Amino acid sequence: MIELDKQIHLTVRQLEVLKYIAKGYTNSEIAEKMYITDHTVKAHIGAIYETLKTNSRVQAVVKAIQEEILKISDL
Repeated sequence: MIELDKQIHLTVRQLEVLKYIAKGYTNSEIAEKMYITDHTVKAHIGAIYETLKTNSRVQAVVKAIQEEILKISDL
Protein backbone atom coordinates (compact mmCIF):
# COMPACT_ATOMS: atom_id res chain seq x y z
CA MET A 1 0.00 0.00 0.00
CA ILE A 2 1.25 3.47 -0.88
CA GLU A 3 0.81 6.01 1.91
CA LEU A 4 0.58 9.58 0.66
CA ASP A 5 -0.37 11.31 3.84
CA LYS A 6 -2.30 10.25 6.87
CA GLN A 7 -5.57 10.08 4.91
CA ILE A 8 -4.70 9.01 1.36
CA HIS A 9 -3.83 5.37 0.59
CA LEU A 10 -3.61 3.61 -2.77
CA THR A 11 -3.03 -0.10 -3.13
CA VAL A 12 -0.34 -1.41 -5.44
CA ARG A 13 -3.02 -2.50 -7.93
CA GLN A 14 -4.71 0.90 -7.83
CA LEU A 15 -1.36 2.55 -8.48
CA GLU A 16 -0.79 0.21 -11.42
CA VAL A 17 -4.21 1.14 -12.88
CA LEU A 18 -3.45 4.83 -12.33
CA LYS A 19 -0.18 4.51 -14.25
CA TYR A 20 -2.01 2.95 -17.18
CA ILE A 21 -4.62 5.73 -17.03
CA ALA A 22 -1.82 8.31 -17.12
CA LYS A 23 -0.44 6.60 -20.23
CA GLY A 24 -3.82 6.91 -21.94
CA TYR A 25 -4.96 3.28 -21.87
CA THR A 26 -8.67 2.47 -22.07
CA ASN A 27 -10.37 0.33 -19.45
CA SER A 28 -10.33 -2.64 -21.83
CA GLU A 29 -6.63 -2.20 -22.53
CA ILE A 30 -5.87 -1.94 -18.80
CA ALA A 31 -7.90 -5.09 -18.15
CA GLU A 32 -5.97 -6.97 -20.82
CA LYS A 33 -2.57 -5.78 -19.54
CA MET A 34 -3.39 -6.66 -15.92
CA TYR A 35 -5.27 -9.92 -16.67
CA ILE A 36 -8.41 -8.67 -14.92
CA THR A 37 -11.96 -7.90 -16.07
CA ASP A 38 -13.25 -4.52 -17.22
CA HIS A 39 -15.50 -4.58 -14.16
CA THR A 40 -12.48 -4.91 -11.87
CA VAL A 41 -10.74 -2.03 -13.66
CA LYS A 42 -13.84 0.12 -13.10
CA ALA A 43 -13.86 -0.84 -9.43
CA HIS A 44 -10.20 0.17 -9.08
CA ILE A 45 -10.87 3.46 -10.86
CA GLY A 46 -13.82 4.19 -8.57
CA ALA A 47 -11.62 3.54 -5.55
CA ILE A 48 -8.91 5.79 -6.98
CA TYR A 49 -11.42 8.61 -7.54
CA GLU A 50 -12.75 8.23 -4.02
CA THR A 51 -9.31 8.10 -2.43
CA LEU A 52 -7.97 11.08 -4.39
CA LYS A 53 -11.30 12.94 -4.15
CA THR A 54 -11.52 13.39 -7.91
CA ASN A 55 -14.22 12.87 -10.56
CA SER A 56 -12.29 12.04 -13.71
CA ARG A 57 -9.26 10.30 -15.10
CA VAL A 58 -7.54 13.60 -15.84
CA GLN A 59 -8.19 14.96 -12.34
CA ALA A 60 -6.90 11.73 -10.79
CA VAL A 61 -3.67 11.84 -12.80
CA VAL A 62 -3.11 15.55 -12.10
CA LYS A 63 -3.70 15.08 -8.36
CA ALA A 64 -1.42 12.02 -8.31
CA ILE A 65 1.35 14.07 -9.92
CA GLN A 66 0.76 16.96 -7.52
CA GLU A 67 0.86 14.59 -4.54
CA GLU A 68 4.00 12.96 -6.00
CA ILE A 69 2.29 9.58 -6.30
CA LEU A 70 3.20 9.54 -9.97
CA LYS A 71 6.23 11.07 -11.60
CA ILE A 72 6.06 12.05 -15.24
CA SER A 73 9.51 10.55 -15.79
CA ASP A 74 8.15 7.13 -14.69
CA LEU A 75 5.39 7.10 -17.30
